[in-house]
Amino acid sequence: MPEESVPADNDKGLSSTPMGKFAQWAGLPAADRNATRPGYFPWDAWESRARGVGLADELAALGGIVIRDAYQHGWPVELRTRCGWADDGDEMLALALAAPAQAGDEWERLLEADGSEGGSE
Repeated sequence: MPEESVPADNDKGLSSTPMGKFAQWAGLPAADRNATRPGYFPWDAWESRARGVGLADELAALGGIVIRDAYQHGWPVELRTRCGWADDGDEMLALALAAPAQAGDEWERLLEADGSEGGSE
């Protein structure tokens, strides 16, 4: 799967590691995270990447919201991992491409539960 290109002036020197760029971004000092321009947050990059490989706009947007809320609402580590923060959303994207209805249902449940043990495996 091709990696989404992020402009150099917004990259902040993040490199690909087993932790993933999403998690690296989350570990930056608050001032650096807050300096991220709208449209270049990890959830924006995932949504753009998802659309680029053919995911429907509505499902791509929903996945981006799940990734954003997992971070912004402080979901437990297990759920953040399930929501793309360990692998830059690769598993979420694979599920959405293979089984869009299942992905949409699971992501809706996760959002409704807002960080509790909603959603299913």
